[in-house]
Amino acid sequence: MRRFRPYLRYLRSVRGYFIAATLCAAVYGFVYGFVLNYVLMQKVFPALFKSGGPPLDDWKLWGYAALVPAVFLVRGLAGYFNAYFVSLCGVKSWNRSGSISSASSRNYPSVFTPGTRPAT
Repeated sequence: MRRFRPYLRYLRSVRGYFIAATLCAAVYGFVYGFVLNYVLMQKVFPALFKSGGPPLDDWKLWGYAALVPAVFLVRGLAGYFNAYFVSLCGVKSWNRSGSISSASSRNYPSVFTPGTRPAT
């Protein structure tokens, strides 16, 4: 981890975007790991497709049926915004590091060999 410490200064300027990307990744992981595997597979689908179970009223049936696309919608939006914020952090930190390196390169003289004139 120590070798990445010098690069953390580039994340300071995009801290909010980085936190948003981390939260979107957490939502994506929660929806994919818990809601999709546990809630839908072990609770919703058996209630819908189990034969001999208690009959479902219309509101419950519509609620269970709407839950499946809602889970995939939340998962898709979280994945999209995670990729968006990570890319935004990368672009902004890349631009910042480029402006820092170009500012430090302006300190060098334009003529490195004695006796030559700089190009105009």
